Amino acid sequence: MLKLIAQRFLSDTPAFFKKLRATGAAIFLGAMAVKTGNDQFALDLAPVVIVVCNYAMAIGIALAGTAQLTTTDNKLSQQ
Repeated sequence: MLKLIAQRFLSDTPAFFKKLRATGAAIFLGAMAVKTGNDQFALDLAPVVIVVCNYAMAIGIALAGTAQLTTTDNKLSQQ
């Protein structure tokens, strides 16, 4: 199972999913920037903002990860 995941991760990704991967990374990095800025510069943001950033980071990782595992290789897609 891990070998299959590694093969899918390293195989070619369709163009649409490359855009989704970039979007997921942007969501993650934006949320991480807000959270890091709050910690480093003592911005004292509302707790709800930090919670939203945590969820946005999780969504970004999930979106980028699943988009990366999408492949154009039909042999891998069938497994």
